[in-house]
Amino acid sequence: MDKKNYWTHQGLSGPHGVSTYINRGYKFYNFLFNYLLTTISKSERYKVSVLEVGSNVGGNLNFLGQNGFENLHGFDICKRAILHGQELYPNLVLERSDCLDYLTSQNDNSFDFIFSVGCLINIEHKSEL
Repeated sequence: MDKKNYWTHQGLSGPHGVSTYINRGYKFYNFLFNYLLTTISKSERYKVSVLEVGSNVGGNLNFLGQNGFENLHGFDICKRAILHGQELYPNLVLERSDCLDYLTSQNDNSFDFIFSVGCLINIEHKSEL
């Protein structure tokens, strides 16, 4: 099974199952979040638009929401992850999309901060990004 199929049909459990990514956020990627939390003052966080590429259920974005960020968007290729995330975190804007389709459909400067954790490594045709 190729990587795109693997993630498109991701299950609920297992090492890469949807449930693995719920509330995972900060404890695994604190270097990224420390940068955001120390660079952007609490009083300014609500203004910053954030996009996570390959957000899965949105656990990382949820952590940012718990720390004052409000304009939080994510997309993932796995429909199950997006549906689960929309149920868990209704304050997030989560969409099901292929990486290339999503990024090429956005206007330049749509987001102030874009990040990805462990997603881009799975894109087979990186030259198209």
